[in-house]
Amino acid sequence: MKITNWNMHNDLKEMRRQLNDTKKQVEAEAEAMKIKKQCMVIARRIMKGDKVPDADHRFLFKNDPSLYTQAVTLKVKNDNPKKHKRLSEDEKQEEAGAPAAQDGVEETGELNIEA
Repeated sequence: MKITNWNMHNDLKEMRRQLNDTKKQVEAEAEAMKIKKQCMVIARRIMKGDKVPDADHRFLFKNDPSLYTQAVTLKVKNDNPKKHKRLSEDEKQEEAGAPAAQDGVEETGELNIEA
């Protein structure tokens, strides 16, 4: 009887571990799909000839360089381009936390070796 309970306990632990692993995989795939969707929207805006923020251009180039190249190549002239707000989020966070000067570099642009 104890062996059966022990086996069920181990099986339950294994199922929980598998469930957690699957949950992590699904979350990672959902994030990847979110990024892919943003890339597709940005590429569509570029191809239409609309005004797209530079941050979105960089986001697309960083996450899908081939799609960026296609979007720029297929861009059409638009006499009345729509101006879009920034769609990408990752650079907003980077800019908010970006230090004014790099470590070891003074404002004069010289390398500070004493630091």
